[in-house]
Amino acid sequence: MSATSASAGESGAEAFCNTIDQVRNSSSGFGYFLGTVPVHIHPYGACAATNFRSGTKFYYWCYRYNDYGNFWIFGRVAGSEYTGWVYSPNVTWETGSLNSCDPS
Repeated sequence: MSATSASAGESGAEAFCNTIDQVRNSSSGFGYFLGTVPVHIHPYGACAATNFRSGTKFYYWCYRYNDYGNFWIFGRVAGSEYTGWVYSPNVTWETGSLNSCDPS
């Protein structure tokens, strides 16, 4: 099973790939990757990513809708210090909270 792509409609997203995200851990949720999942450096399918295998646990820090209206979750890959963005259909919801990355 392969991960769902968020790159459709995001062809102009490359400009966002060179920005710096200010993200903090404000949630307690976690889930597991569905298929081989790319963890991106920014919440756009066009940005660089590292793939992780199906079933890998992912701790949720926060979420954000990108400029194309796609729902992304920022977090940390369990057992590592690797953090990044995952397109939400590629991860399960198990338990805990998931709060916005953007201050209200």
